[in-house]
Amino acid sequence: MGIVSNWDSHLPVLLERLGLASRFDAVLVSAIEETGKPEPQIFQRACRRLSVEPGEALHVGDSPREDYEAARAAGLQALLLDRSGRHVGAADRIETLAEVAARLAL
Repeated sequence: MGIVSNWDSHLPVLLERLGLASRFDAVLVSAIEETGKPEPQIFQRACRRLSVEPGEALHVGDSPREDYEAARAAGLQALLLDRSGRHVGAADRIETLAEVAARLAL
């Protein structure tokens, strides 16, 4: 499992302080990678670091453009996390992260 984020370079330190860093095999932050979502390079790097092909990866994010569309354009499977219900008609939409496990079982 990995993180792909358009955040600043402090994210790895924050994850460490919160005791979450060990839960992720890869953390890619746009400020460190010098590329970010929606560019395909950040998704491709994540797949390489996780040793998976893009078609084997699932990206979950809350931005229709930078997460869902960009991940799919890079060859990944994608789910749109829509906690606020703003994208009710969107394909591959989930309302909570708890729904991811059920989607993986398909």
